[in-house]
Amino acid sequence: MTKIKKIGLMCPPMQGHIFPMTAIADHLLKEDYEVVFIVTEYATRYLKKYPHIVIGEREFPYNKVAKIANLLSRRRGIRMGRTWQRRFTRKWNDVVCGYLPDLLKRENVDLVLCDQLEPAVGLVCDYLGITFITICNSMVVVMDEKLPPFFMDWDYDDSERQLKINRGFYKITRWILLRDSRKLRKWEKLWGIEQLSGNGLFFATSKLATFCQQVPSLEFPLVDTNKSWGYCGPFRSKSPYEVPELPVSNKPYVYITLGSLQGSRFALLKKCAEISVELGSTPVIAHGNKLGEEQVRALENYGFVKDYVAQPRIFQTCEYAICNCGLNTVLDALSYGRPILGLPLGIEQSAIATKAARINCGITVKKKTANNIRGALKELMKNPLYKESAQKVRDEISKRNGAKEVVDFIKGLG
Repeated sequence: MTKIKKIGLMCPPMQGHIFPMTAIADHLLKEDYEVVFIVTEYATRYLKKYPHIVIGEREFPYNKVAKIANLLSRRRGIRMGRTWQRRFTRKWNDVVCGYLPDLLKRENVDLVLCDQLEPAVGLVCDYLGITFITICNSMVVVMDEKLPPFFMDWDYDDSERQLKINRGFYKITRWILLRDSRKLRKWEKLWGIEQLSGNGLFFATSKLATFCQQVPSLEFPLVDTNKSWGYCGPFRSKSPYEVPELPVSNKPYVYITLGSLQGSRFALLKKCAEISVELGSTPVIAHGNKLGEEQVRALENYGFVKDYVAQPRIFQTCEYAICNCGLNTVLDALSYGRPILGLPLGIEQSAIATKAARINCGITVKKKTANNIRGALKELMKNPLYKESAQKVRDEISKRNGAKEVVDFIKGLG
């Protein structure tokens, strides 16, 4: 491999994917690499201090992606994933294959860091002979019948009965994803590239290396696909947001968030805030700039309310997390040894909640009634098992180097 000077970075245009990737970029810049993000116009709102190039301006103008994000905020589970595939991924794959080859050659990009959910980027790199590394900014996706499907809340079970169920679900999943990835198959044929198999058929899968934010304890048993992947711990830089000034209190603080996409669910946030106060704690609520002024004032009757707060630093003060189990918030809570009450909403969040619960770092509430949330939070607060388990993962995370591990690997390539 020639000496690496310039590195391209590509990921979906959502905060939860971009912020971990900017942490890697920060480490690369410290090592004097040149970096460039290649993104939609919508993603530039998070990249003001980073070099970036916009592609797909005609196909995906700012307002169009903003509308898709707003639509996602009202979806749950599999419906959320299907909406993303239909409204964004199918056409984005075509945009990437159409624009990216000339751009990478023109910009003299030597290496690409590619989010696992950007399969078209991996395909372009294979076509051009450019090395790429897969980055799992969100939950690791491994399509292997030994493991539960990534969109289900099932625990690991290697019984023959469960393996048979897994096979059935993966058969349906592959059929759906093959339909979604027809544009990629068209470009493979046009470029004369042999069709990939396994995980690589639907997700960016580097032949060189894959790095993930998770740590091994927050994962099911490893299989052939991912046993050589790097489980590095959180990719973090200094947050652009602030931590609110919280007065010293004899009541524990509880951090309540539904992530950067789903914070518009006022009724659920209010329910969690009411229960937190009822159980003797003070809520700190982040709604992702998704609530109106009247809704914010209503929540301020219970505690502190902000558009965003700095993660993971908020967990220096907040002793518990009530969240939708997006990977970033789960990792941030566990990096401070804080147990989690999981209220999963998004496609992969049920699986993340299951992985946290199976190692006793949290409790998952599936049916989000007041009684269920109250019972779960009460158990989380009174049973020391959850805090002790979360502290074990905190210690595990503290031994990992996060984004630095990715950059150290790249330095070793020359």
